[in-house]
Amino acid sequence: MADELNLVFVPREFQPAADSFDERFHFIGPSMGRREQAEHWSPPDPDAPLLYVSLGTVFNGHPEFYRACTAAVADGPWQLAMTVGDTDAAALGAVPSRVDVRSRFPQLAVPPVLRLFCSIRGRPRGA
Repeated sequence: MADELNLVFVPREFQPAADSFDERFHFIGPSMGRREQAEHWSPPDPDAPLLYVSLGTVFNGHPEFYRACTAAVADGPWQLAMTVGDTDAAALGAVPSRVDVRSRFPQLAVPPVLRLFCSIRGRPRGA
């Protein structure tokens, strides 16, 4: 029977209403593939702290959130790597040179240099 086993590719802690899933659901976490095939990326300044922002693949249509993130690092020492999905980068306005905006990011390349990761768990308000 098809519903006897269901694999969920997020940790249980990241699943909204996780307590409503019974034993047929196994939270196995992300499937990232082989690391040797991962893309390479490094921030422009290896000595400056790096903030990575991603709303995931479902709730990424929030240009106002991305503009706020860009404004938050505009006058400080932080670099910002930001995944915006289908959001048009032009909707963000002027982006400082320390901000790398992409529709998708090579996420496995970011953690070795990351100082702070911001992600939304569950559904943002108004979504």
